[in-house]
Amino acid sequence: MKHIFILNPAAGKRGRADEFEQSIRAIATEKGIFFEIHHTDEVGDASVFVREYCLREPETVLRFYACGGDGTLGRVVSGAVGAANAEVAVVPIGTGNDFVRVLGKNEDFLDIAAQIEAEATPFDVLQWNDKYCVNMINIGFDGEVAARVSEGRGRVPGKLAYIYGVACEFFKMSKAKFRCVMDGVDMGERAVQLSLYAGGGFCGGGFHAAPYADLHDGLMDVCFVRPVSRLTLIRVIGSYRKGTYLLNENNRKYFEYYKCSDVRLAFDKPQRICVDGEIEVCDSLHLSVLPGAVRIVVPKGATSPYERVPESPYVQTVASPREELPV
Repeated sequence: MKHIFILNPAAGKRGRADEFEQSIRAIATEKGIFFEIHHTDEVGDASVFVREYCLREPETVLRFYACGGDGTLGRVVSGAVGAANAEVAVVPIGTGNDFVRVLGKNEDFLDIAAQIEAEATPFDVLQWNDKYCVNMINIGFDGEVAARVSEGRGRVPGKLAYIYGVACEFFKMSKAKFRCVMDGVDMGERAVQLSLYAGGGFCGGGFHAAPYADLHDGLMDVCFVRPVSRLTLIRVIGSYRKGTYLLNENNRKYFEYYKCSDVRLAFDKPQRICVDGEIEVCDSLHLSVLPGAVRIVVPKGATSPYERVPESPYVQTVASPREELPV
């Protein structure tokens, strides 16, 4: 097995990547493993690097360590999808680090020695158009907040970045309009404050936005949020952060939550979307689940610090448009 550490120099706090590289070299040398370190140069570089490496050495098991945030992880996974010899380890040194929240604490995944010794298991991946997503896609308010976070990167401390983004977007209250077909069912025209399409449960540095998501069930979780007033947003955002918003019957008028395997969206105009924390623009979106498409390393003993949210009767497992959202 070869161990390839893909390091995003721009991830997290300034200088953290350099410090972490020293730790990687020391531990890998002590373990006596074959390793190399690759620094990402630009968006998409990690995907190309991983894909070409897998093609170049098809008979060798290659473990790629995504050292960065969720965006770095998403790009490494994108390169590994379809490669039988590829494994992906997550080293969360970015800003949000939302993917690992359902799997364990950050410290579990920052333990390089434990990562080297751990085994990889299959995880689902979302395919969107001809690209891939490992955690979540956000559209509307959430997507615009992510764009603000990206704009404020370097000027706002990591833990405050999402709060900064929310504060900036609060006065704009961006919405999205699209036509939706879910598992072959025409859900009609939608106007939403936000919508999400998730394999993982968290976004925005700890918002449990998709509390019933499961990275192994072969389904994606979809949530639509009706346009709301600023006052209503203030009232419900606490439960949205905790993932308990569907436990309150009064919130039914604001939220719709589905589990499905295929979604098609046609936007009324070019739309910014947030994919694993990175901003993309598209006119239409086709999402589908690829069950067990990538093998991801989880260190032994890793346990999520978050309790599972109790089941809710408002989670719909079969797409059936009961209530039309206003256009």
